[in-house]
Amino acid sequence: MDTSKVVLAIFAILCLFSVPVAYHAGMKAGIKSVVIKLPEETIPVIEMAKNVQKAQEQRKDDLKGITMKVIAMDRWEGDRFSEPKAGHMFVALDLSISNGGKGQIHLNSLCFSVRQDDGTEFGGESFGAEPRLPLRDLGPGQLSRGWLTFEVPLAINSGQLVFRPIGGEGELTAPLP
Repeated sequence: MDTSKVVLAIFAILCLFSVPVAYHAGMKAGIKSVVIKLPEETIPVIEMAKNVQKAQEQRKDDLKGITMKVIAMDRWEGDRFSEPKAGHMFVALDLSISNGGKGQIHLNSLCFSVRQDDGTEFGGESFGAEPRLPLRDLGPGQLSRGWLTFEVPLAINSGQLVFRPIGGEGELTAPLP
């Protein structure tokens, strides 16, 4: 087997497991196109890599124009169905988030966490203080406001709210009041 076929085979394997990395390596090596033939279909790998790279670049833009502010922070005592574990408490954050960007963002309690100053993070709960931040898509020019609830240690005294879009890149933070 000649060396060029080995290089091409390795490149094809890399494309299957890491399309963006393989795309850049292939471009640097001067490879313009690679096609992997599968039963009953042909996949142009380089085109697929370009599409993945474009989607990743668009996801990085997801947070441009998004602003959020924690208006208030209160302890939430829970209800008859929810009780914090020992050494923890529920904290509710009144959040305002606006989309001044070009695309829409998905709001969900899973997108939010509270980060302590030491880097420890606590995910949002699906229950809590009312009115909760609505589960919705926030389009350009739209604003949403509501409460998010987190279970955090009793000793928490400062930190920030973190928003990471589902399937997106990057994060947006706002200080806790």
